[in-house]
Amino acid sequence: MLLVEQFAEKTVRKEYTAVLNGTLKSDNGIIDLPLRPDLEDRPRQMVCEEHGKHSQTQYETITSKSNTTRILFKPITGRTHQ
Repeated sequence: MLLVEQFAEKTVRKEYTAVLNGTLKSDNGIIDLPLRPDLEDRPRQMVCEEHGKHSQTQYETITSKSNTTRILFKPITGRTHQ
């Protein structure tokens, strides 16, 4: 219960790392897309201009070599499964 309260009060933050194939045009930025649940593939989310909710995620490159890029993602809006 305490963890739920901490997320509600925004006193904790989530961060994710991922390894991507290829390189990015920019080493950092904000992904700003409307998301909604993918009803046929839960719990995945999908971009939907019509029914999606505002969603923002900050990203920055940690390393980039051998055609792979390690990225740090920091959700700003906190959508479920963002």
